Amino acid sequence: MWGYSLCCPSSCTCYSNGIVYCTNPEQMLDSIPNDLPSNTKYLHINNQLLQNLSSLNCNQLPNLNICKNAYNNRIEVIEYTDFLGCSLLNTLIISNNLLPEIMNGTFDGLTSLQTLDINNNLLTEIMNGTFFGLTSLQTLDLKNNFLTEIKNETFNVLTALVTLNLENNELSQIEIGAFANLHFIQNLYLSKNKLQQIESGTFVNLQALRYLYLHNNYLTEINSGTFNDLFSLQVLDLNNNSLATITNGTFDGLSSLHTLYISDNQLENIENGTFEHLTGLQYLYLDQNMIYDVSFVDSLPSSLYVLSLNNNSIGNIPNGTFNGLTRLQNLSLNNNSISEIQNETFAELTSLREL
Repeated sequence: MWGYSLCCPSSCTCYSNGIVYCTNPEQMLDSIPNDLPSNTKYLHINNQLLQNLSSLNCNQLPNLNICKNAYNNRIEVIEYTDFLGCSLLNTLIISNNLLPEIMNGTFDGLTSLQTLDINNNLLTEIMNGTFFGLTSLQTLDLKNNFLTEIKNETFNVLTALVTLNLENNELSQIEIGAFANLHFIQNLYLSKNKLQQIESGTFVNLQALRYLYLHNNYLTEINSGTFNDLFSLQVLDLNNNSLATITNGTFDGLSSLHTLYISDNQLENIENGTFEHLTGLQYLYLDQNMIYDVSFVDSLPSSLYVLSLNNNSIGNIPNGTFNGLTRLQNLSLNNNSISEIQNETFAELTSLREL
């Protein structure tokens, strides 16, 4: 069926601008049609019954740029020959399938590929060499798989990578140096895994990183120096872990940080000076912990706009605790054990809008 042009597989809809949809639920495909128009640029073949991509012939599709050809199919294997001749391919989405592994060399030759989405498959391991040849890749999505570890050579060749998503896997270990070659990475998602600790050196060389998500893991402590190289980091999310303490050296190196989430942990006491050097910090969330001593607030940076301490064990707030927070606009102290607040407790919070 043609939207605007000449010949097109009967199970597809083809348009003169090179967009082809083979997504008809009444004509389910188990292979990619071999008579696609030669001007095909954007191929959509979602929600079908594909079990492999062996029928994708890029030599007959010299203009193929975006191939969303495998979202929500039944693909169990990808051969290294499937992408021969696909050097112009920019985007490849093979998410929501049944892939248990990806062989070395599978993507060799995809030198123009910028986005690779393999989320929601059955991957348990990424072998060294899997991503060889992907010199232009900027976004790699591996979330919702079953990966248990990241080795230090897994991503070595992905020197142009900007976003790496490893959320919701089974990761319990990341080898030191696993991300060391990712000099341009800005977004790193490691949330919803089984990480209990992060070794110093895990984030070495990541000077461009801006967003780091580690929430919903099992972290019990963070070693001093862990974040030393992350001087461009703006957002750090450590919510829903098992952190019992943070110290003066925990956040060393985070000179650009403006948002820090440490809610839903097991913090009781925070050392004075822990946040003092975070001179750009604007949003600090410490909800749902066991904090009883607020003396650490004395050394919070004056840049802070929001301080959230809901659902803790705070019983007493001495006068002068908040005196240095002249820019603070929002202070949350709900569901604590505060029995008395003195008249001068909030007197210096001249910018406060919500309490």
